[in-house]
Amino acid sequence: MRVFPLLLTGLGGLLLAAPAPGQAYSNLIQTNVQGRLRYVPDARGNTVPDFSDVGYRNGEAAIPTVPVVLTISALSGDNRAHIQAAIDQLAALPVQANGFRGALLLRAGSYAVSGSLVVRASGIVLRGEGAGSTGTVLRATLRQQHTLVQFTGAGGASGQSSTRKRITTTYLPVGARSFAVEAGHSFVVGDRVQLRRAPNQAWIDMLGMNTLNNPSCPTCVNWTPSSFTIDYKRKVTAVSGNVITVDAPVVDPIDQTHATGYLQKYTWNNRLENVGIENLKLDSEYSSPTDEQHAWDAIDFVNTENAWVRDIEAWHFGFAAVRVLTNSAHVSVLNSKCLDGISLIQGERRYSFCIEGQRNLVMGCFTRKGRHDFMTGARVAGPNAFVRCTATQMLNIAGPHGRWAAGTLYDNFVGDGPLNLENRRSSGTGHGWAGAQNMLWNCQTATVVVQSPPQHINWSVGSRALVSGTGVFFTGQGYEESTGTFVLPQSLYDKQLCDRLGGAACTPLAVSKANLPEEQLIIYPNPAPKRSVTVYFPGSKGKLVVMDTLGRLLLEQTDFVPGLLNLGKLAEGGYIVRVLTAEGKMFTRKLVLE
Repeated sequence: MRVFPLLLTGLGGLLLAAPAPGQAYSNLIQTNVQGRLRYVPDARGNTVPDFSDVGYRNGEAAIPTVPVVLTISALSGDNRAHIQAAIDQLAALPVQANGFRGALLLRAGSYAVSGSLVVRASGIVLRGEGAGSTGTVLRATLRQQHTLVQFTGAGGASGQSSTRKRITTTYLPVGARSFAVEAGHSFVVGDRVQLRRAPNQAWIDMLGMNTLNNPSCPTCVNWTPSSFTIDYKRKVTAVSGNVITVDAPVVDPIDQTHATGYLQKYTWNNRLENVGIENLKLDSEYSSPTDEQHAWDAIDFVNTENAWVRDIEAWHFGFAAVRVLTNSAHVSVLNSKCLDGISLIQGERRYSFCIEGQRNLVMGCFTRKGRHDFMTGARVAGPNAFVRCTATQMLNIAGPHGRWAAGTLYDNFVGDGPLNLENRRSSGTGHGWAGAQNMLWNCQTATVVVQSPPQHINWSVGSRALVSGTGVFFTGQGYEESTGTFVLPQSLYDKQLCDRLGGAACTPLAVSKANLPEEQLIIYPNPAPKRSVTVYFPGSKGKLVVMDTLGRLLLEQTDFVPGLLNLGKLAEGGYIVRVLTAEGKMFTRKLVLE
């Protein structure tokens, strides 16, 4: 009997409850008579892809509780050699029939660690006795930028060019799993394959990514075809003559006018597999709020497949709680937190949960004071999914960061700042289009910018936010539907997983109201260094008041429409903002002016 990871996350199971008033299905996705999702194609056959083919074992097996085979306790002084020796002792053990060597249990206590801890062997799990004050704490003491815990495989994926065959389907749409290849192929069911999308210069010109380098941005870099050839990891599930079916959908269309598609086998020798870290706190020592000579990442995955992070807290790191690098895949990050980063507030810092690899799942995670929360890097091959994640005190935008991430889902994201799918053009050294075929589904945040690249698409469906196509660097229009009202299913990821796996994955068919994103008043930025803030609440308009902490009225607007609020000459300090909407709902939130 299979038991699926959604049943073990503590998040209340699948969100398949009765619809709230006003909820309906999207125009993009309907249901058939069996209650399964039915995807509505556009004129070229593109559909919303299945984003559920992600995470540990592709969501098809539960993350296990691996038996403890070695236990250590904290020593006084530096524990780096102490912990590394225990990891290496586990690495010397044979892999058992379950695919694991065993778990290393770090007893509750504070472990000072003067450098990186590195896991280089498969089948090893690091486990603490809780992320709270009485649990297990790994405390990074080395005063230079480094990663505290690294999971590092020795080898990367290698394509077999001798098996490469051109995809002959004239237009391969988003959402497709089957396509034709040249005759004479050797693909069989079970093969690991790379679906390669190799664009040409016409594609780059169409996107306008040939004009990034210009007098106004001399450091910006124009895109080139070779640098945007992307390999999507797949597995062959069926072969019928020259028609090949793979285990996850196309998330970037292959139009022979603008790109050539190929399929080839690949090997991934010496990768790390079946590893995890769970139930502990990671912290970095620092000397000031802008100190940059301290631990930078809490956890990194390099050349790793089928791994997990769950129930961890990462405090005071400069870059990320978890970073999944380009050469890693099928990592699940569950119920974890990235809190109060320490760094300058500028580029390449505080990317709280950073996904650069493919087919990864981040679910039920929380951030505070991040710059780019729940983000993807450059040339990211989807699908990837962020599900039921929350960002507070956001210092910049969440969402794909730059240079083309394809096939990312943001599902029931809640934030107090911007969530953007956009062309970032001259940001950085020319981020350009952050990506395409990215979906915002029933998200609630202050603002959303959704823009679609030419002949591609980004979607905002059911966003409770101020939604527009106007960004800082570019103005364009993406797909926008049901703004202000959630659609069905409440969670696209949950329902897609249910449809794909059935059985135990669909067991929790009812949920309580606590499982749904809370309707709330969102103020951004907060704390606010400026004299105006963006105020969003679910509703058409409302009576807005600003009071001091003693309840004295300082500002009142009778018919305030969600948007920009001018704070006038209010002094620095704390205030209370309250809104009574035209629909009769009351919202209250604290506002801090700096």
